[in-house]
Amino acid sequence: MSRVRAWMMVMIGLVAALLVSCSGPTTTVKIPTTYSNTQLDLISNYLTTIEDNSVRLGQLEAGITAGDWQTVRTVMRGPLGQMILDMRNLNRNLLTKDQKPAIETTRGIVTHLLALDQAAIDEDIPAAQKAFKAVKQDYEDYLKLVPQV
Repeated sequence: MSRVRAWMMVMIGLVAALLVSCSGPTTTVKIPTTYSNTQLDLISNYLTTIEDNSVRLGQLEAGITAGDWQTVRTVMRGPLGQMILDMRNLNRNLLTKDQKPAIETTRGIVTHLLALDQAAIDEDIPAAQKAFKAVKQDYEDYLKLVPQV
């Protein structure tokens, strides 16, 4: 009796697994091709704060030129760190086709900011200037990628 019950449980399990694996989605989800009003509002808010950081990039450049490493590291960890968070939040609200280049550009900015941080630790002005130019270029590229609302 217990053997029959065990076999029945195995059979029920196999049938359940078969039914679950053979079932498919009943509807397909369409990927949006335009922005909703909510997305446009969010993008506008994030974009405003991101664009405001162009002033901070000027402070960063002045700190590098003067060799004021405390200012450089403070600006990078404060306002520019918040800018990176805003960029990541904005990236989530972009259309699927626009997300990948924006995410890659954001990663580039982070990579160059890390190189700039290392140059500040080493007090290496030429390396810091090189990393800053890369950050600034990626920042400008990012602003071109994001829809202007």
